[in-house]
Amino acid sequence: MVQRRFGVLPSFFCSARSAPGLIEELWGFAKSAYLDNPMPAVFKERLLVHLSRFCEIRYCIVRHVGFLTSRPAGDGNAIPQSVDDVIALLERPIPDATMLAAAFERLSCSMLTAIPVPDSQSEFDLFDALTVVFLEPAHSEPAREAIKSALGEGIFEGLTAFLAFVRTIHFWSETHPELEYETDVLDMMEARPDLATLLLDPADAEQVKGGRKLREVLDDLHRTQAALRESEKRFRALALAGSSSVFRLSADWNETLQLSDFDQHKNTESVSGEWLSNHVDVADHEAARIAIKEAIESKTTFELEHRVQRSDGSLGWGRSRVVPILKQTGEIAEWFGTTSDITQRKEVEAALVINDERLQMALSASGQVGLWDWMVDTDLLHGDANFARLYGLDVERTANGLTMEQYQEFVVHDDLFALRSKIQDVFERGADFFIDYRLAIPGQPLKWVECKGRMLHGADGKPVRFSGTAIDITERKAAVQQKHLLMQELSHRVNNTFAVVQAIAFQSLRGLDREVVSAFQSRLIALSRAHDVLLRTDWKPTTLQELFHSVLRLETEGKQFKVDGPEVKVGPQAALSLSLLLHELMTNATKYGALSVDDGHVNVIWELAGDTFRLHWREVGGPPAVAPDRKGFGSVLVERGVVGARDVQLTYGPGGFTAEFCAPRERLAQ
Repeated sequence: MVQRRFGVLPSFFCSARSAPGLIEELWGFAKSAYLDNPMPAVFKERLLVHLSRFCEIRYCIVRHVGFLTSRPAGDGNAIPQSVDDVIALLERPIPDATMLAAAFERLSCSMLTAIPVPDSQSEFDLFDALTVVFLEPAHSEPAREAIKSALGEGIFEGLTAFLAFVRTIHFWSETHPELEYETDVLDMMEARPDLATLLLDPADAEQVKGGRKLREVLDDLHRTQAALRESEKRFRALALAGSSSVFRLSADWNETLQLSDFDQHKNTESVSGEWLSNHVDVADHEAARIAIKEAIESKTTFELEHRVQRSDGSLGWGRSRVVPILKQTGEIAEWFGTTSDITQRKEVEAALVINDERLQMALSASGQVGLWDWMVDTDLLHGDANFARLYGLDVERTANGLTMEQYQEFVVHDDLFALRSKIQDVFERGADFFIDYRLAIPGQPLKWVECKGRMLHGADGKPVRFSGTAIDITERKAAVQQKHLLMQELSHRVNNTFAVVQAIAFQSLRGLDREVVSAFQSRLIALSRAHDVLLRTDWKPTTLQELFHSVLRLETEGKQFKVDGPEVKVGPQAALSLSLLLHELMTNATKYGALSVDDGHVNVIWELAGDTFRLHWREVGGPPAVAPDRKGFGSVLVERGVVGARDVQLTYGPGGFTAEFCAPRERLAQ
């Protein structure tokens, strides 16, 4: 019969052979208190396994883990638990004072209608309370009351009988340490060494041996509750001295009760009548009544932000939070609450709303700026109405969220790669986002948009949303294109003017020295090339690299020059000055210096030293340099230096000509 019920014959029922009939009596006790106990089979077996952790002889826990994973409480219809479920159960910590207090509180307020399901918080709370009853019955009154409050007297007595059976089998196994493990549980432990380690470790039993450990926990709980009462008294004083009011209410909220010590919730005389009339402005009465009704019916916390009449007669804001105090029967005894002054916070929120409305009005008036937020958790982009209209998208769908492909529906195909690369940089590297691209919306002219944004992070440092703006820059792009066309036309006309001036000069200076005419013409060409460089940048600052290469390639196509230096921007005036200066140096090098021979070359190097710009010209591989006998216009240009700074050092030596020009860095921007 035993084997049919369990599917295996436990060693427990093969002991005491010298006392015929005794095992049959134990079997009868097992049937009534354990097997036929009306509680769910899995709950009984889990509870038995949990309590067997505290038995020094490991036979009971090993045997009943075998039952729990095969046929819980001898019920062939019950669903067995997995080994992992068992391990999770065995690894639950022995409750400390904080855990016990929380478990008792939850049980007292829960009013369970049935035995809780496995692995639920209610089951764990019940196990902790039953552990106290099982190990320390003389000190278990709070635990017993919590269990009765949750499940009622009848189920509590059934649980008590079950605990008596568990205590009996523990005592039997401790007095019969020779009980051998059955083959099925040995196979199970061999297959799962991690389970075997937990089952064969008597550490839990040693901790509670003689009730010492649990008594320490219960004493700790008593001290904690005493400290809590003291803390509550201090809280009362603090709350009353601060910006929060503290109050007690009758169960039906019709009376505001005298506030006594927090650990004594006594019904005393009414001191201020109905809380709603005295503490909530009439404008919020309806919302408060609805919230009060829901809190009373569900026996849950009441929370509401509402207007209040302040002591000076002005209208303020309060946040009330009221919690129910329950009787052991589960009925509401009274309510305990606080109201905090949140007037300042509400004023700040109102100011933010006004600022946001003004921003939206400004954006709506412009009609050209759209706002968007790309949420990291949903991977959806949400845009405002301006954004939707700018991109030719449905306003409601855009507000609800679009995928990347949906919001990029009308982006010109050739611009998609650059756009998505920028987006990838934001998500992968946290880079700032700045790009402009085209939109080809059906039925509309081609449109240009400029987008700026960045990734925003939460308090934990994790990315939350990618936010930014989209601006219609179509008119700006058209203006830039028009300006570019005008600059090209201006460049063409300036070059024609230079050509005319050159032709006039050639005719007018025909009888003069050919060297003079050639020098004049080459200077005109240098000016022309400098103007070309400036026109290519719309007369905005250009780089020294671009300027030097443009001028120096006039002779020998720049092959005999070595140019090096950091990137430096120069303005229009400085560019013209440097062009003429380099032209003169290059002309002299071609006639008399390093460029007059095939193996010669010139090193042109510049640097920034603080606020000073330095330009070095050094000729190498040419004939010895000799200072000129007379000074012409070219010499005057060289001696004036960069932008007329006149900070020049010229050296004529056997190794060739060298020059160093210095100028304040700020002059380069002219």
